[in-house]
Amino acid sequence: MEDKIKILMNEKFENRMIFRVTGAKYPLYKTETRKDGIYLTTQWEQNYDLRKKGQLLHPFEGKGLLQMKGTQLLQNILSLNINDDSKILEFCDKWGLLGCGIPEKYGIEEKLDDFEEAVINIRKFYEDYRTLAIKEESLKRQLEQTNKKLESISIQEYEKFDLKKKLKNLENDIWRFNNESKFIFASRFWEEMNNKAHFSFSLVPDNINGGFIYQLESSILLGMAYYQLHGIITKRQELKECPACHNLFVPTVADAIFCPPDIPGTQSLCREAYNAQKIRLRKKGYTEEEITERIKSYRKRT
Repeated sequence: MEDKIKILMNEKFENRMIFRVTGAKYPLYKTETRKDGIYLTTQWEQNYDLRKKGQLLHPFEGKGLLQMKGTQLLQNILSLNINDDSKILEFCDKWGLLGCGIPEKYGIEEKLDDFEEAVINIRKFYEDYRTLAIKEESLKRQLEQTNKKLESISIQEYEKFDLKKKLKNLENDIWRFNNESKFIFASRFWEEMNNKAHFSFSLVPDNINGGFIYQLESSILLGMAYYQLHGIITKRQELKECPACHNLFVPTVADAIFCPPDIPGTQSLCREAYNAQKIRLRKKGYTEEEITERIKSYRKRT
């Protein structure tokens, strides 16, 4: 188990790996109440033409074997309002079902409760990761500050004794953090992916660089979401909330404020929309504080 976790959490390993999702999506989706609960289910009768044309492929299928580096699916999951069925249906029409139901019914139907539970679980892992990242940064900062004080030539002997004691405690805290807290999280994350993401490993030819490359495959969309979360964890990234659309995004530069542009080298559409909203509200006489609050209240973009 420990060796598998080290492999999965190793960024160098990921760079030699490709990911593929199999399966299909069948929009349009609807909610259907049955005796055992509410289901997300496809509206078959509206999709005959699409099925006939073979246009019901999964968003990630039909592209061959490629390395999926984006995080848009995960960002949509983390931003999804699971208390609004219409938003859930919009998500399903765009991406498909998560794959929480019976394998034979994947893409066709799954329980709404199972879908919501899957979203809550992956959010919990992201929040736990953020908590660990914040704690790790805090310990690192305290260690640097303590060492810097110890190096000061003006420090008194009694102060040096207290700082050395503090330094020892910090080193113990860091050891426990690395060997207990982080490892427990990694174990839980690996177990969750094994149980929920339907992963399978294989070795395939690398037609670009020669030799072979690892392929990680999942039969369900949830597998892609966990794979994207794994990428964020191994790269020590943190999602930000866009002030324009209120969705989460992975910043491409450290000081990014808005969602990145759809086409590299162009302006962010969210930045343009945000600035346009501010101009309209200023003309109506709103203060900067009122403008910020009004934009915050706007609905999330889906």
